[in-house]
Amino acid sequence: MSYYLLNHLSTGALIVVIVGVPTVVALVVVRVVDGMFPNLRDLEMDDVVRDVVGVWTSDAFGPTIFRAVDGEIRGVLRMARGTVIARLVDGVLVGTWCEAPTRRLPRDLGEVQWRMTKSAGTGELIGRWRFGNKGAFRGGWDLIRVGGKELEPPDVISLFDQPSRFCRDPMRRRPARTTAPAPLGAPVGRH
Repeated sequence: MSYYLLNHLSTGALIVVIVGVPTVVALVVVRVVDGMFPNLRDLEMDDVVRDVVGVWTSDAFGPTIFRAVDGEIRGVLRMARGTVIARLVDGVLVGTWCEAPTRRLPRDLGEVQWRMTKSAGTGELIGRWRFGNKGAFRGGWDLIRVGGKELEPPDVISLFDQPSRFCRDPMRRRPARTTAPAPLGAPVGRH
């Protein structure tokens, strides 16, 4: 016999399905008291933090270090002293990147999206990016996990101590996204 816990996000109910062989034995719906169980979305973010925080590398973009800072994922890159602020949206890490020299549109600020995969036990982030928030995404911002805090390059992590280097949404006046990002398998522009 096994059981499954399902958190119904809109009502806050905890649904417990108890499965026996060969059929469902019981279905129990419990009203969750605030704070009794963590929200499913919080669990997803905890998983992202555990899986994403650390040192990553890319042939195209070099080392990238991700940390959890104030409820979001922040990243720093050696290439062009770049930074990223990201959050989880429907299973995709969605963020804003910027880089020196200007950290502004049209060439030094834009959007990025990564989807987590595992290949031969190694974490991979399959990524795409674009300048600003319009136009086609470009592929190629793929990252492979190489380790944790012990491998953080000192020259790169110093960017974490410079909050002004992290850029927010490239078009602040734009309303918040209410739909999921396009699938990462969608066609992308050329770099």
